[in-house]
Amino acid sequence: MKKINILLVIACTLLFVNTSAASLLGYNVQGESGSNTTGGPFDPGYSSNWNYGTTPITDPGIEFIPFGEDSFDFNESELAFTHLASLVIYSGFPFNGNIFHFTDSAFPGISNVTLNSSTITGFDASRIYFQSDTLALDFGGLTVGTGQGITLSIATVPEPASLLLLGSGLVGMLGLKRKLQK
Repeated sequence: MKKINILLVIACTLLFVNTSAASLLGYNVQGESGSNTTGGPFDPGYSSNWNYGTTPITDPGIEFIPFGEDSFDFNESELAFTHLASLVIYSGFPFNGNIFHFTDSAFPGISNVTLNSSTITGFDASRIYFQSDTLALDFGGLTVGTGQGITLSIATVPEPASLLLLGSGLVGMLGLKRKLQK
């Protein structure tokens, strides 16, 4: 009986580990820069300064190089930002940075964003904002030099197929346990 319970725990753990998030590849993303003198990127008062356009996320491929100053490269689950131009000092508004909207209605949504690395002094996780279909990066008050940048991991909501597989696996394991108990 103990062996069955141990096997059940191991199988459930493996199912949870294998639950995969949807890839960003193929979804359309619209980029822009903007600021808000009174609040954050999702608060009243936000104003878009430049629209970078909309493009599908491909890998390899850099999605945006606005004005040749910055590089925004999305891949399956990350965003790499690199400043290409000379030194820039961002105004110290409550929000001054970049926003990316995932425009597909089928986009599963952002569940978490993690800062992997930063070579920009002062850029930390508190400068990352996200909602289900929007990611914002705040550079307000920072000085960014040539070649400096950040790398983010973007986790999306797990695919429905993965959740279905997880659920059916759990039901099957419970059925097997009941059968073996008789």
